[in-house]
Order: sequence, then C-alpha cells, then structure tokens
Amino acid sequence: MTVTTQLWLFTVCSTVSSSSSTVQLITEKLWDSHHSVESKRSKNIWFPNTNDIQEPPKASVLEERSISSLRQQLSSESEEPPLQTLSHRWNFFQNTLHLFDLKPLHIYDLFTTSHQDVRSANGSSWGQGLMDVLESINEINELTKREIEIDHSYHRLPDLLEPMHYTLALKVYHWGNRTFSGRVSIAVRAKEDSSVVFLHCSKLNIFWDSVQVIDSSGTRQHRVVDHKILPGPEMIALVVRPRLIKDVAYNISIEFSGVMAEDEYGLYSLSYSNNGDTHYMALTQLQTTYGRQVFPCLDEPALKARFSLRVARPTNCTALSNTRRISTTLIEPGWVWDEFETTPLISTYILAFAVIDFDYLTVTGPGITFSVWTRPDLLPFASYVLEIVPQLLYYYQDYFKVKYPLGKLDIVAVPSVYPRAMENIGLISMHERMVQRTPSSRTQDRVVTTKIVAHELAHMWLGNLVTPAWWDHIWLSEGFATFFAAQATSLIIPDGYVEGSFVAHEHWLSLATDVAPMSRAIYVPVLSNQTLLVFDDHTYNKGACLVRMMQFFMGEMNFRRSVSTYIKTRQFSTSTNWDLLSVLGDTNTVRERLPESVELSEVMRGWLTIVGYPLITITRLSNGTARLEQVTVAWRK
Repeated sequence: MTVTTQLWLFTVCSTVSSSSSTVQLITEKLWDSHHSVESKRSKNIWFPNTNDIQEPPKASVLEERSISSLRQQLSSESEEPPLQTLSHRWNFFQNTLHLFDLKPLHIYDLFTTSHQDVRSANGSSWGQGLMDVLESINEINELTKREIEIDHSYHRLPDLLEPMHYTLALKVYHWGNRTFSGRVSIAVRAKEDSSVVFLHCSKLNIFWDSVQVIDSSGTRQHRVVDHKILPGPEMIALVVRPRLIKDVAYNISIEFSGVMAEDEYGLYSLSYSNNGDTHYMALTQLQTTYGRQVFPCLDEPALKARFSLRVARPTNCTALSNTRRISTTLIEPGWVWDEFETTPLISTYILAFAVIDFDYLTVTGPGITFSVWTRPDLLPFASYVLEIVPQLLYYYQDYFKVKYPLGKLDIVAVPSVYPRAMENIGLISMHERMVQRTPSSRTQDRVVTTKIVAHELAHMWLGNLVTPAWWDHIWLSEGFATFFAAQATSLIIPDGYVEGSFVAHEHWLSLATDVAPMSRAIYVPVLSNQTLLVFDDHTYNKGACLVRMMQFFMGEMNFRRSVSTYIKTRQFSTSTNWDLLSVLGDTNTVRERLPESVELSEVMRGWLTIVGYPLITITRLSNGTARLEQVTVAWRK
C-alpha cells in the first residue's frame, strides 16, 4: 500500500467521526485488498491530501428518501449547497448510504470518482455530480432485477447494444496445458440509454482490471464501477458510469484467458499420430452458443458483425480462418502473429480458425482459391473432394444468382471423435473419414461424401449469408441445405440414385419420426441452453421435405427465382419463417393456385407448428362417387 493511500485512510478516519462504522468497513476492505487497490486504482484515481481537509461541521443525518426527492432537494438550492470542502462532501455523501445496499469498496469508488469528475467538469455543480453517482448506485441495485428478467426470457440478451465490429487477438497453446489467452475490442452502438452492459461469457477468466468502455471518439472513458457474473444465461454484466447514451458508438475492451475444451465445442485441441510422433491441432466449433467460451461477445445469431482476427501460432504450424491471411509478424523466436482480412457481416457462431500442421491440395477457379487440408498420410485421398468442391460452389452461385462473398474456401479434414461437419464461411471442417474418397470409390461412398460437402456449401448462402434470426427458425438453414444437397449431388452423380435415396431416406425417415413418441413440430420455442436439441431429424429431413413440397407446388422456375430473391433481399441479415414465406408467396403461380385471400404463410403454418402429418383416405362409393377423409397422424399419449 502506498503512502498516499495510508494518508487518505488516516485523514478520513480522523475527520469523519459521525460514521466511524462505515469508515472502519472501508478501511478494513482497503487493507484486506491493498494489492488489488494498488494495481487497479493508484494509476488513475485521485486521492485527497491534508490540504483538502478542513474540520467538518456537525453532521446531520438525512431522512430516508428516494432518488427523485434527493434530486429535487439539490436542484432547488439557489446556490451551491455548503459542500465546498472534501470533508464536507464526504460527510454528506456517507450520510446518504443508508438508502442503498452497497459494498464498502463501491462507496470509495463512487465518492472518489464523483469528486474527480467534478474537478474536471469546468464548474459543474457538485450536487449534480452527486446525483449522477447516486443514480449509478441505483443501477447497481437494478442488476438483480435484470438477472431475474433474463432468466425468464429464454436467456436472451437485453436489446441494448448492436455489435458492429470485433477486433480479436488470440494466442493458443494447443499442447502442454492447452490454454489460450486473448483480447477483444467490440465496437457497439447503444440502442437505449443504459448503465449496464451485458455480454455473453462462459468458462473464461476475465482480467477485470483490463475492462474498458470508451466512446468511439476516444475522448471519454466510462468507468466500470461494478460487475456481476450471471451463470444461468452465461453472461457478465458491467455497470458503467456515466451511462451509455442511445445511438452513440462505444468500444468495449476485455482481456481474458481460458482452457481449451475437451468435448470438441468452443476452442478445443485434438491430437493425431504420424510415423510414431504425436501432433496437436487447435480448432473451433462455435455453433450454437460456444463463441462465448472463446471470447466475450454478443453471442446470438441475429447480432451480426465484422471480425478482424489475429492468431498467434508456432512457426511450425499454419493458422487458417474464414478469410485470407494478409500479414505475418514475428513475436519472438518460434512464434508469429497471423492477421486475417476482415470478414463480411457474420454471426459469432460462424467465426472460425484452426492452428494445424497439415499438408494441403489446392486449385484455383474464377475468383476463388480452393484448398483441402489433411494430415500428411491422408493427402492422396483428398483429390475427390477437391474435384467436386468447385463444381458444387459454382452451381450454387449460378442457381441463387448471388456471388460467394470471399476469395477462398478451405476444407479441413478433422480427426474428430464425432462424425460431423461445420459450415463456417470460408473454412469448412469435416470428419477426415468423409475426405477419404477417390473417383473410383463405391457410388454409395461418393454419394455420402458429396451430399455432406454439398450440404455445407449450401450453407454459404442459406445459413451464413441469410441466417435464421434465432434457433427456432433453424430449419431455414438445415432443411434448405439438406434439400439442395440432394439436388446438387445429382449433378455430380447423375444416375437417378440420389433422387431415389432422398425418397427412401429423408422422406420416409421424416414420416417415421413424425409419429414417434418424442416427435415435435418443426417450429418450437427454443431456450438458449437447449439449442442443440433442434438439430434433429425433424429439422433436417422434414424441413427438406417441406422445401421439396413447395418446389413442386410452385414449379421449378418460380421456386428458383423466389429463392434467389429471398437471398438477395436478406443477405448479410437474418430471416424468420414468415420472411421466407412472404417472398415465396409473392408469385403469380402461388396466387393462382391458392384460394383468394389465402396466403402461403397460412398454408405452411400448420406444417411448421403441428406435430405429425396429414393422412388423406379416399373411399370409392357404390354410386360412382368418392369420400375423402383427412386425419393427422401423430403419436397419441
């Protein structure tokens, strides 16, 4: 503890006799945590000295009153209240503390900050400054109420901030202790006046001393006077003063560290053997809500932003991300920083990077470089995937009439435990078993691999460019990708096998699961901690069947034009079920085939919200007519 701090404790304790218990609490708190006080406050907090202290008048205890009544009292004074000296101000300040439930250190923080703010406020009323402090105290107390509101609102972020740009730097130790550290700066726009900043954050160690909130001009810093960890909704809440103002831009900077995951979600590490040696790799899987385990963020699909990423890596490895690497800078012997191009507007779950020591095959097409990365011994088997990726991507680009937004596409073959693939824009990951195909492989094996690659490539448009606004609309991504994967695969393997496999697999599997005991509607409310549950056969298979049904109903050309219009109007944004159906329903063919005043959204609502499927029975009668009966086939308890 510095001499200055000891002097402050001595002078306050010797002059404020009317609140000895409060001062004692502050003194004990400061002595107990003097190391943190030294590191956090001694650099930028003003400490009073003996020249500022005068003998205070006898304190008069204020009656309990509300914030508004205190404001009225202070604003009604025709002249500045008799609070000219520091000791007078402290005396007045501590006599209001019975109105609030505060930690002793908060009292110290807010008192010293209010005094410092007034000293630099060019003559502003200290009484007004005090009211600002008291309102900040009120915001701290509001945190508990806000936490309750979050717990009852699907664990969603309050609609207070709009992210615009993330600047993210990460250093990954994917061997040894398998930890990582980083710093993120988030450019946001305040959508409402607020003194509380909510961010998603889970399983991270936050260096609270590093947290800064500064307006975009860089001229005004907003002090973080309190923070709270909300484990239920996986958030942190920062109380700042002065409050953030609506429509003003701010930068939120945070340093953090974490441990790499063991369940292959978030940022995780894998190992593989090559010639008897063990090699390690690091990569990300952020869908659905695992971005918050890698860096503090606004981790909801609708909150799109641009990302500028730097990754520190060992010199014997390669770093990949969504976009192309633009520079490499030496940090120290054996380590370099790789900096990547800024992404287009994407959701947090689509951000991706990998640190690997793989080999690769590459080919360049019009405006795009394609690469497939595998461990060295599997590289000869990657030629089939490299052959079909350009064909599929250019097919989609022509079908949707919307250009792929990046100049490269990497596919990484992952020696994963889980047989999955992930559609990160510009950096697709897939199980290495799916890459081990050649043109001479069995038709069935080539169909499986081609459909997986085609599925992930369809997401470049349906999922990445146009993103479901929330996970309850995820069939707009997965159902469409499943449908288009079958359609695109038939171009690579044009023998009728794919169409037959769609009917035998997606269609009949959809009918079977729709009457199972655990069946559900495609569109159901989804909590933030239940998002993985909607990635099931209903979303993929029944969703694909509904897309196929709409294609038959509309006709191929009308359907194709409508999907293209849908992507063009919603790209780099989000969509709901009803956004899609309003576009598809706005065609002459649909209007001609539906009764007057009936919208496509009304027809499809039942398909999306009702469990089961309709069964129509036609019975021929003896008089030459027929009777039609319709029932819903579903599981009945």
